[in-house]
Amino acid sequence: MPGGIAVLSLGAVTGFSYRETEFKRTSELVSHDAHYWLKLGDLLITRSNTPELVGHAAIYNGSPFPCIYPDLMMRLDINESKADKKFVHRWLTCTPVRDYIKSKAKGTSPTMKKISQEVVMNIPFPSDVPLSEQRRIVTYLDELQSKVNTMKRLREQAMKELDALLPFILDKAFKGEF
Repeated sequence: MPGGIAVLSLGAVTGFSYRETEFKRTSELVSHDAHYWLKLGDLLITRSNTPELVGHAAIYNGSPFPCIYPDLMMRLDINESKADKKFVHRWLTCTPVRDYIKSKAKGTSPTMKKISQEVVMNIPFPSDVPLSEQRRIVTYLDELQSKVNTMKRLREQAMKELDALLPFILDKAFKGEF
């Protein structure tokens, strides 16, 4: 329904990054004081998905607004006096956490697994890392990600240039001009 309330789809948190275009609109009645309304900066985790994608997480950027998260996701309430939300988000991507989630995901279907609130609450977390160090790590990882994104963009640009150059080289070669 074009005028309905936006409800995120699982694709909104796939790949540990938030995709604001991945939502549907609902015509169902909603309660304006319900728990399912998203707020800017909410950390979400999928509780049901394929074995590779269950437990992916992302931080809601405020768009679309207003927006609801579905029952296939959980909102993680982070005590920000003890943990940096962006650090928690990054932590959820690391190998030990991914291995833990994969080992705890359940379901009779081999293509769809679920994790419970208990599993999420028991995700191993390095609680001995001070907030200042968490923030330093997040800043470092953000800078590193920015460099990786730049390298990917430059690689794509170079590939396009090479693809455009190949017909010219082949034409010259077939004409014996090389």
